[in-house]
Amino acid sequence: MKRYKIVRIDEADYGCEGRPDGEEAMDSVWLEDENGERHIVRASDQMLYDRHLDEESLVTFDEKNQLTAWFSE
Repeated sequence: MKRYKIVRIDEADYGCEGRPDGEEAMDSVWLEDENGERHIVRASDQMLYDRHLDEESLVTFDEKNQLTAWFSE
C-alpha cells in the first residue's frame, strides 16, 4: 500500500459569488510519495475535516479511492 504525506491543501476560491448552492466544497490536496514525487488530487473539504487530515498527515487511499489516514501495522 503506497503512503503519501499531505504537503499542502488549497481550498477552492469561489470569488464574491460564493459556492453555488448544493455544490460540495472541494480542495486541491498536494501529496508527496516516499520517492519525493508530488501529486495533486481533489478531495471533499468535509471529508478531510471528518477524517482529521491536514498538512503533514500521512495518508493512503481506501477501497473507494478516497484519502484515509495511514497507520503502520
